[in-house]
Amino acid sequence: MRLLPALCALLALLPARHADGDERPLPLPPARVEVHQGRFQLLEGEELISLHAGRGRTVRESAHLEGGTRSEVEVAWPRLASVRVHGSASFGFEPEAEPPFRPVLSFLHLASAEVEVRRGSVGLILPQGWTVSVERAALYLRELPDGSLELFHRGGQPVEVWSRIEREEAFPERLTSGARVRLPAAPVRRD
Repeated sequence: MRLLPALCALLALLPARHADGDERPLPLPPARVEVHQGRFQLLEGEELISLHAGRGRTVRESAHLEGGTRSEVEVAWPRLASVRVHGSASFGFEPEAEPPFRPVLSFLHLASAEVEVRRGSVGLILPQGWTVSVERAALYLRELPDGSLELFHRGGQPVEVWSRIEREEAFPERLTSGARVRLPAAPVRRD
């Protein structure tokens, strides 16, 4: 009977395959949402749940979370990635509709967040029109008082950064380990 846990651990290290032997990407596993401090409101489908520190919930597909100033929550996909959000935040997550079915997190606002991707990739849709693709890397993000974002690449593979809106100033499109950049707030339209 001791062989079963060891066999399960070994199988988890093998590439994911469908029953027909194809190596196409498998659907995203459920996410685990854990509140570490304060309280977060979680909207899953039509169900609104209040999660307090020490409580968690498994989410199969998508959800939206909102928390206050002294809150901290972690969203984790086992063996793939985790995102820890500190302070006031409003964000959602869902699996991408097409392969590779990676998690995509959309932030309306955030105080700060730590992103760690161990396998595969994660998409981040950030405030002020910024998008980041993270593959096997660790990042730290924080929103600055002027609405701009600070992104610090803590280590791992380069990350891709691009703007969903037209901007006058140039910005780095590919960040390597150790890079720290300020992503400017969206330009104000004066019509």
